[in-house]
This record gives sequence, C-alpha cells and structure tokens, in this order.
Amino acid sequence: MRTLFLGAVAFLSLVAGAQSLTLNEAIQKAYENNPSIQALDESVQSQKENELAVNRIKFGEVLLNGGVSKSSDANLIRPMTKELISAGFAAMPFDDELTYWNLDYRVPLFSSGQLKASERIAKSNRTAQSYRLNSLKWGIRYNVTSTYTNLLAVERELTAWQAYLDALSSLENHIEIGVKNGKYAQLDELKVRYEVETARLQIAGLNQRKKALAASFASLIGENPDKVAGIRLSDVNLDKVPDKIPGISELTEIAVQRRSDLKQVKELKNITQQKLKIARSARLPKVSLDARLNAVQGGNIDYNDRFWSATVNVSIPVFDMGRRRREVRKAMHGMKAASHQVDAAKLQIQSEVIDAVAGVNRASQDVNTAKASLSFANEVAKLEQLKYDNGRGDIDDLLRAKSREKLAETGLIQARTDYFVAVENLRKTIEGDIK
Repeated sequence: MRTLFLGAVAFLSLVAGAQSLTLNEAIQKAYENNPSIQALDESVQSQKENELAVNRIKFGEVLLNGGVSKSSDANLIRPMTKELISAGFAAMPFDDELTYWNLDYRVPLFSSGQLKASERIAKSNRTAQSYRLNSLKWGIRYNVTSTYTNLLAVERELTAWQAYLDALSSLENHIEIGVKNGKYAQLDELKVRYEVETARLQIAGLNQRKKALAASFASLIGENPDKVAGIRLSDVNLDKVPDKIPGISELTEIAVQRRSDLKQVKELKNITQQKLKIARSARLPKVSLDARLNAVQGGNIDYNDRFWSATVNVSIPVFDMGRRRREVRKAMHGMKAASHQVDAAKLQIQSEVIDAVAGVNRASQDVNTAKASLSFANEVAKLEQLKYDNGRGDIDDLLRAKSREKLAETGLIQARTDYFVAVENLRKTIEGDIK
C-alpha cells in the first residue's frame, strides 16, 4: 500500500511539473524564435531609420573642414578684397604656410520634386517590409496551428488504439484459458493474436508520425526536439469554427482588402511611380544654398582672419547624350511591370480563396462521412459482440467489427482535425476571422 501511495505521489509530481503549452502560446513562441521574423523585424527597423534619414535631407547639413597647407612660394592666404587692396600690397597676407578651417552649410532649396519622391520611396519601403512581416506571421500561425492540432489528433488516436490493444490483450488471455478448457479452438487464439499485432503496428505507425510532427513542431517554435517531447499540449476546441462560410465572391473581396502580400506589391508599385518622378526631375533645374564661415591663419606671419560667403547654385541639365531620357523610359517600364504584378497578385488571391473554400467543404464532408461511418461501425460492433457472447457469432466477424470501429473512431478524430486546419487555412488566405 505504501509503495502504491509513493508511486501515485511521484506520478502527480511528474504531471504537475510537466510544462503545458497552449496553441496561442505556441504561436507567440514561434513569432519570437523564428529567424525569418527576426530578420524582417530588423529590416523594418532599418527601413524606419532610412525613412527618418531621408526626411532630414531637406534640412541640409553642416560640415566642418580644416587643414594645414605648405607651398614653395608665398601666396595670398585669403581671397582678394577691396579692403586688402586699399591697404597696399605690403600689408597683404602672403605666406607659404596656412592653417584654415570652415563651417559649410549646404541645403537644397528646390529639387523639382526629387526630395519629395525620395521621402515617399523610403516610406513605401518601410511599409512594404511591414506588410511582408505580417504575411509571414500568418503563414507561421497556420503552420503552427496545423502541426499542433495534428499532434493532439495523433495523441487521441494513440489513446484509442491503446485502449483497443488493452481490450484485445484481455480477450487474448480469456481465449487462452478457453483453449485450455476446450471451450475455444486454437485457431481463435491465433486470430486474436494476429489482431493484437495489427493493433501494435497501428500504434507503432502513429508513434512514428508523432515523432515526425514533434520534430516539425520543435523547428517551428524554435525549441529543442527533446524539450518539446516533455511539453504537455493543451486541448483545442475543434468545434470552434464558423457555422457558415461566406461565398467565394465575398471572401475574395475581403482577401483583396486584407492581404498583406497584395498591399506589399501595391507599395512596390508606388515606389516605381516615385522613381519615375525622380527620373523626370533629373531633367529639371535644381537650386541649392552653400553658406560658409571661413577662418585662416598664417604659419610665418602674424595674421588670422574670419570671413563668410553665401552662394545660391542653380543647376540645369543641358545635354547628356539621351541618358536621362532613357532613365525615364526605364522607370515607365518598371511602373507598368509593377502594375501587372498587382493584377497577378489579385488573381493569385482569388485562386487561393477558391482552393481554401474547396478544402473547407471537402473537410466538412469528410467529417459527416466519418460520423456516419463511426455510427455504423458502433452498431455493427455491438451486434457482433452480442452474437459472440450468445455463442452464435464468429470471432472473425467480432474482430473485424472491432477493428473497423476503431478505424472509424480514429478517422473521425483526424477528419475533425483536418476540418479545423482547413478553416485555419481559409483564415490565413483572407488574413482574418471568418464572419
């Protein structure tokens, strides 16, 4: 009795110590540990910084320049001015050594729309990366959900087959005793033993599938497979699915509005439009301001001075052998290609919605078929058990009925799981809940 008590305490401690993991927790863990998501997160942050940097170009920049110069002849160490001439040549600052520095402020005043287009490109690049990240998360959510629920289905099927194997083992012992007493034939014992081995083969196959699913699940959530083996998965309510699926046209319209990959392609199209503006602006005038504060000091004479200058620069392209015109044509072709990519993405989404809805309908029919199959198998098993207990049935018929009943039971488990996964695939396709 004491041994039994200690064994129970140890079992309860093991169960209590097992780490549980819900489906939502698994999805969040996959988001945190997936290297592709981490890379895109960094890419989004990089594009944010680039956007901030581009937005500051219009404010210009201040440069500090300086240096020391030495020449073979004494030169005038600052520009000639009216004041220097009026003081006479003898007073002019000639020296063969010069130390200088200047603060140079450069700012664009007019760029013919080039700066504005560059800012929009930076914003679209950042937005496109965000959409790409969101699309990737939906794909990972679906993969985790599919693997998680299939792992639960395999565990349920293993439980069912193990219960069947236990019942067969009890029947095998009963038949062995009956054979010794002359109540059953030796052939009945062999038939039961064959069915026992068949059940063990089913269990072995399910264990192999469970191992493969566990390895895939570990890869998805970024954990060691050995650690995943010790995690207890929380049950999922497979009945938490929509009562009615909207029509294909409605779902396609929803998907076109929501899909991140389509939004990403649209942002890339916007980028090509801005590149066309930049190409066209390259043929237009540019105006900039260059303001300087200069300081000079002679190396051999006692002279230092500070002076400033401000220059407004106007740049007008005159002739470039047709290069800018080619750049405009190149940008126009890029914009047209991007427009076709948007159309192609819409068609792809429509195709995916049709496939997803077909998958849901097919899975729903499989569930109905599995339910009918299980109801029929239950009745047949009951009848064969009754006939066998009354001595009017054959053990072959009983074992076949029991086996078909178990196959129908596990078939319904898998069918309900497949339907849940098919609905999740439809959610992924439209990137949202089904209402």
